[in-house]
Amino acid sequence: MKKTYTSIFSSLSKYPTRAGVRPLENFVTEAVGYFLSNDEQLLKKYIERILRKDIAAAERVKIITQFPCDAGYIDLAIFWHEHGETHSLFVEHKIWSSPWEWEDDEGFENDQITVYCKYQEGRFAESDVNHHVALMSSYPLTGYSQEDKKELPAYLGNYTWWDMRDLLNNHTMNSNHPMAKLERQFVDFMKEENMAGFDNFTMDELASLSPFEQYEEKRKGLANRIYQFCTPDAFKQYKTIKYYQSPTKQDMHGYWGAIYHDYEEIKYPEEASFWIFVGLAFNENDEWYPKTSYSSQKIPEVQCFVGKWFDNEDQIKDFVKKNSLNKWSKEENKGFEFTSYSSHPVHYIALVKRDSLLHFLQKESQEEEIWNFLQTGFKEIANKEGKISNLIKALLE
Repeated sequence: MKKTYTSIFSSLSKYPTRAGVRPLENFVTEAVGYFLSNDEQLLKKYIERILRKDIAAAERVKIITQFPCDAGYIDLAIFWHEHGETHSLFVEHKIWSSPWEWEDDEGFENDQITVYCKYQEGRFAESDVNHHVALMSSYPLTGYSQEDKKELPAYLGNYTWWDMRDLLNNHTMNSNHPMAKLERQFVDFMKEENMAGFDNFTMDELASLSPFEQYEEKRKGLANRIYQFCTPDAFKQYKTIKYYQSPTKQDMHGYWGAIYHDYEEIKYPEEASFWIFVGLAFNENDEWYPKTSYSSQKIPEVQCFVGKWFDNEDQIKDFVKKNSLNKWSKEENKGFEFTSYSSHPVHYIALVKRDSLLHFLQKESQEEEIWNFLQTGFKEIANKEGKISNLIKALLE
């Protein structure tokens, strides 16, 4: 059945400029540029949000999309004058993709953001950095935080379309500006495109012969939101823990969300002996990972999981006894249940808070219900003073 789009932006974006091409990033860039050019208050809030400072004295503001310069084509370029000085902000837009990365002729690694920043460095005033670069992406990209690129003074960090959604929601809440209705439509568009949110899952999708294909974009939309609060530094106190986003990197079949693991190579979480997982999980049997409730119908669960794989059953028994896990109560531990499995060659224990995706079909706002379920569980896992945190320390010893 053909999908009906409630926002004008979704409808317009389905009209391709040429066969087989749907230039979503360009479309979004032009829409954002249009709003900023026609809503002065939104423009001010947008710049201040990225610069993290007031620009009340800004004047002669100019906005250019697809700005051509020696560094390439900048998606969104904003120029203004303030206190007699020129300023500029370059924003690179990415939707389910990352900045280009390549190796130059001399073997040095380069990427779009670094090239744009070095171009901007040539525009610096002697005393201040007036020319900046920011990245806007679907989720926080590994390696692109401001801390990751602290050697680039022009770089202001990695913002997401969730930031844009929040900005527009707050800006239009009680606005009578002529652009407000279109700006609210753009928020709907971002949700329909799974850029910042996702539409409700449906029974038809879950009952399909190919269910994972039916709601792939919605799963990505949910993973996108999970990455907003499951950040790479959430467990930085544990030096051995790595951070992995699935399925945005090499796909981990059956797991869509954030994975923290202890394997030496980040991109191979399936080789790890320890996991923290937050997201949608699907598993057809108890070997390697707890079986999901409706595995025969291929319906995933919404999960917060802490697990450890051992070498044998005796190790599990010793750990359970030492940490009194045989007395663990789901009711007393915020919905986290204790489970274990031992059948050669797989032996593991797990603390898991979970509910079938079927349960959330009954909710009017599935996004908020799933979000609250996962965020509450993740906060309990990350709580440094909680029981689970003590167990994580023991599991990593």
